[in-house]
Amino acid sequence: HSINNKTAATTTTTTEQQQEQAQKKKESKMERLREKKRLRKEQNKAKAKNDVNNNKRKRNNEKKQEQALKDKKKQRQQEQQQKLLKSKAPDGQLVTAHKGVQYQDIIVGTGPELRVGKQIQVKYTLRAAPGKG
Repeated sequence: HSINNKTAATTTTTTEQQQEQAQKKKESKMERLREKKRLRKEQNKAKAKNDVNNNKRKRNNEKKQEQALKDKKKQRQQEQQQKLLKSKAPDGQLVTAHKGVQYQDIIVGTGPELRVGKQIQVKYTLRAAPGKG
């Protein structure tokens, strides 16, 4: 009878140990899952932060490109103005514009210089060149 009690006690102890081990395994697995979830959450936060930074950089680059285009346009306009100023002839002489049109200032105005691209209203007389019409 005592051997059966020892066997029963050993079996009970073994079963308890197995249950404890199973419980520890389960807890260990749960801990690993929690850690994995925490790491995934951290990675998602880092990715979101990185995405925000990338978007900021992208917007800044786009703004810089827009500004560079505006600066180039302004520079071209200034160059055209300089060209126009250089092409001015003294009063009464013919000036040839970039597309071959010739003009002559009969009366030079006293107002401010025109900017390139600015619309103006002019009165003019169109005459054919001597012997051409």
